[in-house]
Amino acid sequence: MLSTGDLDGNVKRLKLKLRQISYTGHLDDASVRLGLPTSILPILNFILTKASRIVAKLISENGFELTGKTDARFVQTAFKLFRDYFNLRPGLTIAQFLQEGFAERKVCLLLSVIERCRACHAEGNRKGTVAFGGHNMVKHSRPKITPMDGGNEIDGVPSAFISEATESAVEQGTSGLHRREGKGTKHK
Repeated sequence: MLSTGDLDGNVKRLKLKLRQISYTGHLDDASVRLGLPTSILPILNFILTKASRIVAKLISENGFELTGKTDARFVQTAFKLFRDYFNLRPGLTIAQFLQEGFAERKVCLLLSVIERCRACHAEGNRKGTVAFGGHNMVKHSRPKITPMDGGNEIDGVPSAFISEATESAVEQGTSGLHRREGKGTKHK
């Protein structure tokens, strides 16, 4: 955890880090300096659930559900996540986090969480996915579908999903959509 004693410097550092992860919410310096949970909780929520799809997925896959909870349950689950998954020991209790005050410790905690999430994101990003904090794709990977029955594929779709009539129409070069036996117009 970061050292305390420079609230102004830590708030500036937090603003910089939030800008780097494309935080879209409003950051009220005065309420952050007072340590109001109403200004700190939306930032923590953004960091853990919206800044990176990779991190949000990792958190969810490890059994930490953060959405649809009260503030107290959210903070309780987040602190458990910090302790168990990020190996991070917050310098304050859940009760202290949910009350006014302890501003610098809260800001330092947010900075530490951003760094841990960035590390998790970088690890996941090496496997090929999206950018941290941004909604822009770094790599677009499309899963390859392989035939389940070992048969052929038609336009990337496994033959197990294609009916025999469709297969024969594709082989003959007709789709059957424009032509019916004995009815309709003829297409050239």
